Amino acid sequence: MTSPVGKGVPAWIAPIAAIAGPSASSRAASGPPAIVGFGPRTASSQAPRVKVNGLEDAIARGRSLPSTQAQVGRAPLASSSWGSARGYIQSKITATDAGWEIEVETHHAERGDDVSLFVSVRVTDPPVEHWVPLAMPFAGVMDGASGSDKHGLFVTTKKFFVALADVNAFFAKHGADKLVFRPGDPLSIDAYWQGAGHQSGGRRDASQGWLATPPLVAVGSPLDVRSAAVPIAKPAAPVVTGRASDKPVDLAIALPDALVQKYPAVFPKGAKLVSRREAEMKLEPKTFDELKDFTLRLDALSRLPAGEQERALAAIFGEDGWSLARTERYYTGDTYAPGELVWRVMDDAGERDFDFAGLPKVAGMLDHYQDALDLRAARGNGAVRFRDGEIKDGERHRTMGKLNVKPGGGVKDPGSLVATRIEYALDTLPGIASDAAAMAELTAFLRDEAPPFNPLAEYRKKNPAIRPDVVATNVLDNDALRYKFTLRHASGLEAEISNDFIHVTGKHAVIEPPSTRGASVDEKHAHWQQQIEAAGRPVDPTPGVETRASFVEYTNAGTRRLDVDVTISRDAGGAPHVLEVVSVRGKQVEIELEHVQAVAIAPVQEAPAIASRAGITVVDRAQQSTVLAGLSDRATCAGQPKIHNLEDLAEADLYSDGSYLQMSAAANKLRAWGFGSGVKPTRQKAAYALEMMGMIASEPTPRLSAVIEPHSDGVSIAGGQGRITLSGTALKSRTPVSLRLRLDDFPIEVPLLGDETAAQLGRAIAEVIDRSVVFRAEVTVSDVVDRFRRPTGEKRIAIQLADK
Repeated sequence: MTSPVGKGVPAWIAPIAAIAGPSASSRAASGPPAIVGFGPRTASSQAPRVKVNGLEDAIARGRSLPSTQAQVGRAPLASSSWGSARGYIQSKITATDAGWEIEVETHHAERGDDVSLFVSVRVTDPPVEHWVPLAMPFAGVMDGASGSDKHGLFVTTKKFFVALADVNAFFAKHGADKLVFRPGDPLSIDAYWQGAGHQSGGRRDASQGWLATPPLVAVGSPLDVRSAAVPIAKPAAPVVTGRASDKPVDLAIALPDALVQKYPAVFPKGAKLVSRREAEMKLEPKTFDELKDFTLRLDALSRLPAGEQERALAAIFGEDGWSLARTERYYTGDTYAPGELVWRVMDDAGERDFDFAGLPKVAGMLDHYQDALDLRAARGNGAVRFRDGEIKDGERHRTMGKLNVKPGGGVKDPGSLVATRIEYALDTLPGIASDAAAMAELTAFLRDEAPPFNPLAEYRKKNPAIRPDVVATNVLDNDALRYKFTLRHASGLEAEISNDFIHVTGKHAVIEPPSTRGASVDEKHAHWQQQIEAAGRPVDPTPGVETRASFVEYTNAGTRRLDVDVTISRDAGGAPHVLEVVSVRGKQVEIELEHVQAVAIAPVQEAPAIASRAGITVVDRAQQSTVLAGLSDRATCAGQPKIHNLEDLAEADLYSDGSYLQMSAAANKLRAWGFGSGVKPTRQKAAYALEMMGMIASEPTPRLSAVIEPHSDGVSIAGGQGRITLSGTALKSRTPVSLRLRLDDFPIEVPLLGDETAAQLGRAIAEVIDRSVVFRAEVTVSDVVDRFRRPTGEKRIAIQLADK
């Protein structure tokens, strides 16, 4: 077995020493195992190109085609409650410059199962949907040569290649001349067990058989991708091409007119939804002075003459080709004078006045954060916010509305602290956060409408507790001063640097100061009256007369300062009234890979549901001819418009492509230059502020998980919150396997020979953890004993995450 480290593997995932000693002769021949990221997939030249000929292949080879959509799902054993179930499939698709390589794993109960694989295409002629077979790439015995899975099922892997030109030539041959298949349109993989009549995969099964074809690989340089932004105003514009993982592309889809008209208080004409996959390092400096110094140093670099600037940046990044510029629309052109703007702050340097003197003046950035009253979005490190201001020429104009939905904190690379996450931006009318009628309409939209236009549907995959009324309550406002710069490299990479001085204010009674948290109104009134009077101020008892005062409180063991503004009064009946406004001041640095915006891969349809009744699933030549020859000019192969989704984050290619690696390396060098080793990773701003306020807990220790694939007996692995436990003797696989580890959801692979001991596996996992920026591994090893306390020969290895 060979285990080369891929070209795009992060530097922190470098080869490690051999997991096992040199006792196995095969190990010496193959070289030591290495930790690798899931490297970029490329189409294999060995994958056979299938002949796209519809039903001819199947008929000629005497094969039956499944005619129903009955799905049996992932039935692990033939004796399971599914009755006649014999197995399931798993499908993957990879783009090349001419089409798609498809890999299908059949998981089957017996060696020698007779299975046929069918590739079909969806043809929608509104309101009817048809499925037409393109090819039967394989038929015959599945030999189980790829090993077995954790259920004990045999695995057989087949690869084949479908050429885009062949698909469209097939349509032309059968009379559907106007029908065009494009990248992004879906294909279906069906597996049919011929003897048992068992079917898996298929047109509705996104986990097994449904494949959205990715964009074809660009013929030219990947840099062409980043420079080829597609105007949103041109829905017929060509799609940006290139590997999905090589281009940080935002996908924009226009909302159907019917949806815009249905919710007139929410959406402007021409509203669109933009989905983006962010790769971002988010940091909290130790002090406000550190952030000020970092900002001033960047500002000074941005003003250097080109040659001098390039030399200075080359000293930071260790290579030529870098440039830095201010994002001028944020800057007013003036500078703060001493004492002009002073914040009372608390940070690692203690409590003191922080003076903005010397910093350029910038337009403030105002965000309204929404959440449920139990703060469930922030607790899950997600965010729902309105950004109603547009920054231009150093001023904030209320000329746009934008609802941003961030379903969770994403996947954080433990070796670089770069988090990859999904964000949705939905155009709205400005100011609707304070419009009760508009918020009721928006809640109805999020409750009733279908994906992909409804971003909350995707959010609920991550957090099912999120409800549509999460948008209805404004819990926080963030009025921040943002200093923004753009870092560019001659390769085409761009990264945005945002230095934010944050002032977050509670906007709802659920945000309470620590001293009165959970108290009744009477108790709050009595507490604050006592505090006001203790400060030497009288409280006027006259009905309707308000008494205002400001106090300071502390959270997080005294490390976070809160400002509390209080208003108390009594009404004519003597009932107490209390208003508490809590605010915090914070600091963050964000370094984010720049994006390109493009239209969605699939065209926008006339309504969210394009096919209202089922058409024909083609199973013979007569149906094929009837369907294809009878299509109208409205027929399309398109699926719903494409948006980024949470499943994208599991694609390990994202973490080993060139742009991601270049950005990660540059961000870490900039972090070291600006702050040394003391800067801390931090959370999304709403969760960050609420944690400072003591309203939510700090982020939990990451979950760890690991599996051996294909499954091998001999060692069991259990994951958990900050912990992995292994027990057993040694793996018992006759073929190479992989240890697939997830640290904070980040995927890492360790190739193995299949005979490693439990102790060797534990050592490999510990090495991965020790290479992260913020964690180290604490390992304990013990003997497993039987009920008579006699050694069994097995080992138990417990690996616990600890802070570095």
